[in-house]
Amino acid sequence: VPFGYEEVNGKLIRNEEEQSIISEIKSLKNKGLSLRKIAEELNARGIATKNGKTWTATQIQRIAA
Repeated sequence: VPFGYEEVNGKLIRNEEEQSIISEIKSLKNKGLSLRKIAEELNARGIATKNGKTWTATQIQRIAA
């Protein structure tokens, strides 16, 4: 299940909390922050990935693309 969504009864529905994080990621990218810096920012704020792990630049790249 991609970040920003959750599966309910076999259907993908928007996860609004994760959608707000996606918006934040895109906003930071538009401000010129590097993928690594965005990951560092999310990790510093204690925002975990869907799996409860820390963010990496690769994960940010997949979302911000």
